Amino acid sequence: MPERLLITNGTLIDGTGAPPRAATSVLTDADQIIAVGPDAGAQATQLAGVETIDATGMTVMPGLIDAHTHLSFGEPTGNDELFFHRTEGYSSMLSVYNARKVLRAGVTGVLDADCLWNIGVELRDAIDAGIAEGPRMRAGGQALMTSVGGTAGRLIRDEGTTLA
Repeated sequence: MPERLLITNGTLIDGTGAPPRAATSVLTDADQIIAVGPDAGAQATQLAGVETIDATGMTVMPGLIDAHTHLSFGEPTGNDELFFHRTEGYSSMLSVYNARKVLRAGVTGVLDADCLWNIGVELRDAIDAGIAEGPRMRAGGQALMTSVGGTAGRLIRDEGTTLA
């Protein structure tokens, strides 16, 4: 993504609850909004290296946040496939694919609640390093399972003794 970006002529939803504003410009520098409205175009003429996007007929809005994802899971047919028939390599590649997919859908921040093989933490670091394309991430790390909780809990054999 370019360092400086001028988005022109879009319908702006600013996320404050104000009504949408037609034909509005937004100027960004890196990941910061530096001007909105007529000031955006005026300031852009004073800066070098500004890329312009004409958003006529489109909506410009803040990024969305998904506060509960599992990017390494994908869409398995069931827990058996997810926990017993997936390799670490496949799950890693699937995670990168899913991160790019959610970013392109307008989600710019996620909490990856838990993952397989600690992939979420590594994916977060790869995105931060510019190696993979994806949203800003907070990663919960390896999923913790118990013998009695969660959907995967039933997959763990119940062994041990009971107290009389």
